[in-house]
Amino acid sequence: MLEEQNGHAADAHDTSIDGQKSPYDHEMSSHDHNNHDASSRLTPLKFFAILALAANYVGSNINSYFIGLVLLFMKADLKLNSTESSWIPVASSLTFACTAPCVGYLQDIFGRRNTLILGGLAGILGNGLMAGAHSFVTALIGSTFTGLANSLGELTAIAAYGQPPRSHRLLT
Repeated sequence: MLEEQNGHAADAHDTSIDGQKSPYDHEMSSHDHNNHDASSRLTPLKFFAILALAANYVGSNINSYFIGLVLLFMKADLKLNSTESSWIPVASSLTFACTAPCVGYLQDIFGRRNTLILGGLAGILGNGLMAGAHSFVTALIGSTFTGLANSLGELTAIAAYGQPPRSHRLLT
């Protein structure tokens, strides 16, 4: 049943044409199935890193979700017309759209950690400006900073989820 091909016997698990094993054909022993390397285990440090990334992801996007709720109050408080009040969420969206393609480049230059910190600082500044706005221009600038925080926070957190961190330092 088993034939001699090219100097060695082909077995029933052989999937190649010429009888040689492919580098992708390897049999895993029961030892391999039960043993996971240490990097795949969830340690408390990794858990809190993932929790911090999730909080940053949600915190950077929460402005976009709740701006519609407070827009009518801002319109009345700042005495804006409909055209001016519609520019506040548009400024955030336009800033996100303009800066999102550059986030990967910023991560390459400054690292993920510093990009997340920059996004967090932009969010703090934007939310502070939006909360204390006494004019349309201040609200518009605050909305622009929250859009920057959205792009930096969201895209950096998604990229950090996809790649496991180095063992000696997380989120860099």
